[in-house]
Amino acid sequence: MAYSWRPQDAGTEAHGATDTPGTADRLHDDVIGRLYDVALDPLRLADLLDDWEHLNRPLRRALDRAMAGGEDASGHPDGDFGSLPDSPRDAETLASPDATLRQEMRRGGALDFTDHFQRVTRLLEQTSAAHVLRPEETELRRFARTAAFAVGSDLRLSAANEAARHGLGVKRGDPLDSLPLEVPHLEALRGRLRRMLSAAADPVPERARRPAARPGGEAVLRLRLAGSGQLFLAQLALNRPGGGRSPFVLVVTSQLRWPEALTETLRDAYKLTRAEAQILRSLSEARPLRDIAEERGRSVETVRAQIKAILAKTETRSQGELLRLALSVSELVPALPGPVGGPIGARPAGGDTPRGLVVAAAPAPANPARRSGNAAPIGATRPRMPSQGKPLRAPHGQPGTPLTGREATPMVTIGPLANDPAPAVPTPSGGGGSGMVRFSHAGGLLPLRPYRSLSRPGGRRMEYLVLGDSQGRAMLWTHGTYGQCRWPAALEAQVEAQGLCLLVPIRAGFGGSDPAPAGCDRARLAAEDMLALLEHHHARQVPVLAFGDDLHSACLLAATAPERDSALIGVSSSLPIYRAEDYDSMGRWHRFLLGGARYTPELFPFMMDTVSAMAKRMGGLEFLATLFAQSAADSATIAQPECRAALLSGTEIALDGSGHFLPALAGEIAASARGDWRADLEALKGKLPIHVMQGGQSLRQPASLRAAARRTFPWIAFREIAEGGELLHLQAGAELLELASGFCLKR
Repeated sequence: MAYSWRPQDAGTEAHGATDTPGTADRLHDDVIGRLYDVALDPLRLADLLDDWEHLNRPLRRALDRAMAGGEDASGHPDGDFGSLPDSPRDAETLASPDATLRQEMRRGGALDFTDHFQRVTRLLEQTSAAHVLRPEETELRRFARTAAFAVGSDLRLSAANEAARHGLGVKRGDPLDSLPLEVPHLEALRGRLRRMLSAAADPVPERARRPAARPGGEAVLRLRLAGSGQLFLAQLALNRPGGGRSPFVLVVTSQLRWPEALTETLRDAYKLTRAEAQILRSLSEARPLRDIAEERGRSVETVRAQIKAILAKTETRSQGELLRLALSVSELVPALPGPVGGPIGARPAGGDTPRGLVVAAAPAPANPARRSGNAAPIGATRPRMPSQGKPLRAPHGQPGTPLTGREATPMVTIGPLANDPAPAVPTPSGGGGSGMVRFSHAGGLLPLRPYRSLSRPGGRRMEYLVLGDSQGRAMLWTHGTYGQCRWPAALEAQVEAQGLCLLVPIRAGFGGSDPAPAGCDRARLAAEDMLALLEHHHARQVPVLAFGDDLHSACLLAATAPERDSALIGVSSSLPIYRAEDYDSMGRWHRFLLGGARYTPELFPFMMDTVSAMAKRMGGLEFLATLFAQSAADSATIAQPECRAALLSGTEIALDGSGHFLPALAGEIAASARGDWRADLEALKGKLPIHVMQGGQSLRQPASLRAAARRTFPWIAFREIAEGGELLHLQAGAELLELASGFCLKR
């Protein structure tokens, strides 16, 4: 149905909106005018909220009265959740009120807002379309320091990053012959590209995101530069963007001579010995095992054994995967100081490595007879995510301490990314992926953590994080609709110090996890994914820490696999809301979105589009500051640097540019606002401990809702943090950790 409001309803004094019908007419005109202002400037959406609430409040009450037969919707003066009628008023019921109500709402020249929202959404799409990067350009943005380019089906370069333009002398539109490679190696590269692009033309079931690897989808080649004869590695990954766009192969090279900071970072993250790190460095330079062994004064078998040890520590399965891991980490290590280098293959004066040299080169082999014209593949399988690492840190000295000599190493932070909501290694767009390992690091402000992955039914990919001690006692944390997959660095350090392992599943459609199948039960899917993660890590009797609206899926997990859960702990968790009055005391943004999801479901997708446009324009952190502006506790939290770093983790998996997050978020909000899961919660009564922590200054759970929840579910252990808001994991993290650790058992 189309949603409309009568001016006389919005103008009644009982609804607190206006005093006269004339004022109501002006209010309708103002709302429409402000709505089109949003199309011109999404930041003006905040100006719409108050007038929108004046119009929407009577609609909420009208729908509640209609569903309750003309009486108060709760049917009880206390308004407890448990006093509602047995039949839930779900999304279908709310979207299709009876014909009498529908006719009444449309009578009297009522204004229809559906068409206006649709027009504004189209205008926003047209505005943003002008700034959308091509899939090749989106992929290349991931590589700032390594030469990378894309090759289309015509075997021309469809895109090239700055490092490739400067180091290899190639640009978009150049033929493959423009690459400065020896002829046999150029032909080997050409042949591999043809085979990969030919395979891309085969009909395959299209997925919304990153399909499962197919034979020939990835490869690592050892190539040789013409003239200098130097070797370098090139990783090839087939990308199928979908949406009618042509497939392409992404070609990423390795670095010339990586900085010492990269060596120390890999050593710290994966507990490599110095000898192992040096061998990994030699492998990245495409050096044969015999040469590595001769240089180190060891046998080839000894070097092979050391490589096996490196593979075990990094949880990679081949040298190809290992090199992809090194390439991924290298993009996060700051460039060495110094002038921009010359073309690839040139040696810097004085032995220093300029930051512009980005392709891994190696000296010519000692035995010229071993030089082969064939580009040998090193590995072509998709990497498994590497093991848990330690925080990035400067290997020597302290911040501000001058460092000298060969051991002088810059602080391992990501400098310019510290204030950038976008991750340094964002999610690949479209199917295929680049094969590079993704990391969570909040712009360099948090310890580097790799995203791991599980394959789910239908080839759906689910990413997850492991925080703390990867071999410790397990807990499970759900990130909520804000994507809060990381905790402050100090709290994560406490998790590791206490021998705890925090498993963080990334839900379908968030970050690098594939979208949920169409029409699925999102809460049940999330529960199934959590169970798969616990089974994968052989974790039993685990406390589940559910943030925000994730308590429902946590309940489904406990009901499905009771042997896996030792306790449920809701953090800023909301219980089902069913009264129009309960929305009145919420924060203005929460009321706009949650009320819209429940009472105007046909408008809700367009409302989400406008909010998304505003968030992208402002940036993730600034939008969160606006969202929580009415809560002093949450506003103060967002202003704290250590908390801002954790909040940035949400933008890594939200504002990733993939286009999958917004539908996932809208689906979760809608399901939470319209569903009735009281029975799922009641079914757990007496079966396991359930705790719910709520903030006294939460905009999502105002005092009236918190009181009703206590009356309805007296068997739940509620904890109210008087000085807390909605971001309780940041405000009361130590208390949360103390509570959860009491329910942790050894695996």
